[in-house]
Amino acid sequence: LKQSPLQTRLGEPLAAAVEGFRTVEACRRLSELEASMSPLDVEALLEELGISKADTERIRRMGSRYEEFAKQYVSIGPGWQIAECNKALGMEFGFDVSGGLLKLTYRVDFRGIADVPAAVARATAGLAELDLHRHFRSEVDTTTPICTGAAANECLWRERTHGKNLAGRGEAMVACEVTDALDEAEACIFINVRAQDAGLAEGSKFLPLDRITMTTFRVSPLKDCENNGYRIVCCQSVRPPVELYRFLESLPTNSLAAAIRGQVNELVPRLRTFLHDMPVLESRMRDGPRSDMYTRIKELG
Repeated sequence: LKQSPLQTRLGEPLAAAVEGFRTVEACRRLSELEASMSPLDVEALLEELGISKADTERIRRMGSRYEEFAKQYVSIGPGWQIAECNKALGMEFGFDVSGGLLKLTYRVDFRGIADVPAAVARATAGLAELDLHRHFRSEVDTTTPICTGAAANECLWRERTHGKNLAGRGEAMVACEVTDALDEAEACIFINVRAQDAGLAEGSKFLPLDRITMTTFRVSPLKDCENNGYRIVCCQSVRPPVELYRFLESLPTNSLAAAIRGQVNELVPRLRTFLHDMPVLESRMRDGPRSDMYTRIKELG
């Protein structure tokens, strides 16, 4: 079916959103097209725009995850088993053991940044390039890419850690998705990371959400008159083996708090050094398979 000029113009914002990795907007534009055109017309228009069925599946999947998880962050407070603030590190964190899950959230502000868009792009690359996590996550041994999806903002990795992590895994299959949502209400880059036992993975298919480790990062510009910068919010949910969960549940709160405080207080300075001082990060942004995505984020400012 040949598309009318009007139909083609209606599809152009969708194509631009896909090209710019603005998956939330792309999902919204796709829904608008489907509501205003017949299925055959939509199919023909998507083909004309070079948007495949795999692309539309990815757009819907990532858009759905954004709606479900990007807005879930709630200020750490009385509802958390452990809730602390470290002003020296510009950080607050919370930890909770309940309902068979371990939940960890931390928020870190990076201030005094001259070029905020470039810093946001660096932070995005530092969190999305999973093989570089070894520079700030002490438990990581090696991470290797298995495949990059049809788009640069989706990749599958295999991660090996020293011994077993909180989920009881020594080796995991990890999927990472990046969404530019700087124009959305949350004004952030949203990074969704899902891990499961490598032995249980079938290709790139993942188990139900209650069987995996879910980690989300939100990287948000902070712009004010005196002290520009950006913020990273990390939310992690882990369902550990029953024995480990029962052990953690039985620990006195002060002992658990000391252990978590030590881990977070070690991680944040390492993360800060990695994001701001590591040459390998700059070279990956320039020469890696996701260089176009990082360049686009830089140019947003």
